Amino acid sequence: LILQKGNKNSTDLNRNVLLEFTATVPTNVSVVNKYKDKIVYKFELKDFLKAGYTKEINLVSSSFDKKQRVLQALLFNWYRYKMGLKHNLPHFKPVILFRSKFVSDKQEENIGADYELFRNVVDNLEINDFAFINSIKIEPGNELYKKGQSRIVDITNYLNSENIPHNEIITYLQDAFKDHNCIITHSQEKPASGRRGEDKTTPEQDQLLNSLEDKANNITAIFTCMRLTEGWDVLNLYDIVRMYSGQNTGGKNKKKAGKSTVSEVQLIGRGVRYYPFIFEDNINNKRKFDKELNHELRVLEEFYFHSDNDEKYISELKLELKRQ
Repeated sequence: LILQKGNKNSTDLNRNVLLEFTATVPTNVSVVNKYKDKIVYKFELKDFLKAGYTKEINLVSSSFDKKQRVLQALLFNWYRYKMGLKHNLPHFKPVILFRSKFVSDKQEENIGADYELFRNVVDNLEINDFAFINSIKIEPGNELYKKGQSRIVDITNYLNSENIPHNEIITYLQDAFKDHNCIITHSQEKPASGRRGEDKTTPEQDQLLNSLEDKANNITAIFTCMRLTEGWDVLNLYDIVRMYSGQNTGGKNKKKAGKSTVSEVQLIGRGVRYYPFIFEDNINNKRKFDKELNHELRVLEEFYFHSDNDEKYISELKLELKRQ
């Protein structure tokens, strides 16, 4: 009806054009064949990545326990905030997302338990809590470099060279990650809603989740299980921490990733959106330091997915990222 609007009779030349825009083109054969001769332009995530309009994706795997993975992500957060402050980026606020295995408190690794662990870590931070990072020694090409841990060494070197006291980091973290700065996407309130099998959020929470970049938005940490894998646009999400270990495989089909891995790749897709900022004469919404990897602001162009050291899981995650 829209396409034909304005045509008084069928002999009139139709000057209307109907265009369709989508971010997720289905891959089933019937849809592919239907649109084969209708695609005007195709620019997928891999194209955005190559063109420099996303953050760079980094997978960080380690033998750290859950508490240490949380501490590592918090340290990354402080470092990014520090760099933004140093280079006068207004209202810059990096956000961390923590992903739990289960929603129900009947299961051991659930959102509530993970948030309780997080609160215990942040509220009782001590200087000695960061001692584990000093054990990481790295040379280009070695195993730790391949596992994405070079940035933690850069941060450690920065702390030492600038002689920054750990108390400064603790003060920042305990202020930035207070209880009211965190969202748990599993609300028990009556207005809360969610798709079947997902966590439930209230309209107020949804409003906060969809305005994380705003100056007045105070949210710095999100705790979720099945929520936010699709249809969520956020620019200042820089770290996702997998709060559980092990692998959810594709079952009998060895070429197919498990549901958990696929949803984590979808979640990574939320985090790679570029946070625009002004720096000299560069384009503000495009990566600026691909040829200056040692520049301090490069860390604002990097997204990190923190997980355990499960080789099978990491391999599957990489394959699914490449596939998508």
